[in-house]
Amino acid sequence: MNLKDFAAAHESKLAERVENTKILTLDIETSPTVVYTFGMTPNWISPDKIIEPSHIMCFAAKWYNTDEVEYYSDHESGHSKMLERAWHLLDEADILVTFNGVRFDVKHLKRELVLAGYPMPRPWKNVDLYREAKKQWEFESKGLAHLAERFELGSKQAHEGFGLWKSCLEGDKDAWERMKSYNIQDVVLTEAVYDR
Repeated sequence: MNLKDFAAAHESKLAERVENTKILTLDIETSPTVVYTFGMTPNWISPDKIIEPSHIMCFAAKWYNTDEVEYYSDHESGHSKMLERAWHLLDEADILVTFNGVRFDVKHLKRELVLAGYPMPRPWKNVDLYREAKKQWEFESKGLAHLAERFELGSKQAHEGFGLWKSCLEGDKDAWERMKSYNIQDVVLTEAVYDR
């Protein structure tokens, strides 16, 4: 059996296994924490110096084997509606696919949901592709952009860096559109890496 036929057969078996499993790929973007500081390189900032804590600004999510990518943000949906949708998606998921999500996305989501008064969603299995990349492969970088490039899956949405987050927080509509594209593309790439 040649490699192409082998891959096709393997893919067919995988499709059968996941048919009844709800697999959700998700990515969040958060605001920076605004703090008072006495220097440019503080070692530690105590909680009493926090002016505004970090919060989820937006998220994108996609069910496996569907074309639609859902997107919710403070700007388009409002914070309450965004959190409500996040809770329902998580509660429905059997498997949650993220990139560095165990350490970052999931913890931010759980914090915001508990602060908003939601009960814990039902348990799901985490598939954190950053952790998997560290365990499985010796690539030059374990970042999503590099893996997607090496697997020839596409590239992350280019943006201006921290200025994008700052512009969004200042209410710039064009910046929010760029953030939406960036967030959605990360979900598309994450799912593509998961497939690979």
